[in-house]
Amino acid sequence: MAVSSAGAGTGEDEMQQDNDEDSDEERRTREEEEEEEEGREGADAGRRKGEGDPGELAWRRWADEDRNRLLGAKAKASATTSCTKCRQQIPVDELTEHMRIELLDPRWKLQRDALEACKAQTPELQRGANVVSPLKTLARTPVDVFGAAPTLGRSMVRVVREPLRGHPNWVRTVAFSPDGKHIASGSSDVTIRPWDAETGKPVGEPLLGHDHWVRSVAYSPDDTRMVSGFQGKNIRVWDAQTRQTVLGPLREHRREVFSVSLSPDGQNIVSGSFGGMIRIWDAHSEQTVAGSFVGSSNSVWSVVFSPDGKRVVSGGEDGLVKVWDAEND
Repeated sequence: MAVSSAGAGTGEDEMQQDNDEDSDEERRTREEEEEEEEGREGADAGRRKGEGDPGELAWRRWADEDRNRLLGAKAKASATTSCTKCRQQIPVDELTEHMRIELLDPRWKLQRDALEACKAQTPELQRGANVVSPLKTLARTPVDVFGAAPTLGRSMVRVVREPLRGHPNWVRTVAFSPDGKHIASGSSDVTIRPWDAETGKPVGEPLLGHDHWVRSVAYSPDDTRMVSGFQGKNIRVWDAQTRQTVLGPLREHRREVFSVSLSPDGQNIVSGSFGGMIRIWDAHSEQTVAGSFVGSSNSVWSVVFSPDGKRVVSGGEDGLVKVWDAEND
């Protein structure tokens, strides 16, 4: 029994020894696995530290680019250069536009000067300066509704009185008397109306006699007569005081008379008509002095004597201006 007990005890010891060896081996295996895991984690940490997280790297790269862009824009904005035309210091990024304005549209200088003058007047306005006169001047200044400002330094033309009203139809011709006291107007209403140039009121009754549109009217140099040409192919001479016909109708033109004019001495009349014909008449008879000249291939729209009365100039529908000898046929 003792032997058996001893044998059994020996077997249990061997089994316990084997279990201890297995436990040591498992512990060593776990330790090795833990060391390998720590090594891998350390390697990954080192790699992340060296290479960086992709998201973080992208954000840093974007931040660097944005900072560089802002610094470059600031440096570019602060950089200036001298304009070769006006010698002003201009920002580099505005130089191209500045040169375009300088070369193609120099009116910006006038606008700049006007703006500076306006700024200079601001303190005066705040002190209660008189602005009535400048406002009246502004009200009289013509303004282009399409945006073009009037040219500075040029005299402004304005209407000096209300329109002269009396013709119910188109006014086709007007003329001043030599002394500037009267105005004559011819109309499609077949009348000629004299006006007082100072008051704008009609002088007497309209001149009647034409049976078609009045195309042209002119005063004699001594202001005693008027001559008119009209659509009805003839010419009339009027007494400027009595408003009566004193000569005519002169009927040599075959087509409508578009233009008439008196010589400086008042002795001759020149007329141009549809069809291109020009004639010179004696202002005191119904005789033709010279003509017919072919002044145009179509129509003669305007004729006038030279200041010495020796030549006539005409303008025609063919686009030509012609000069004629008024003394020789």
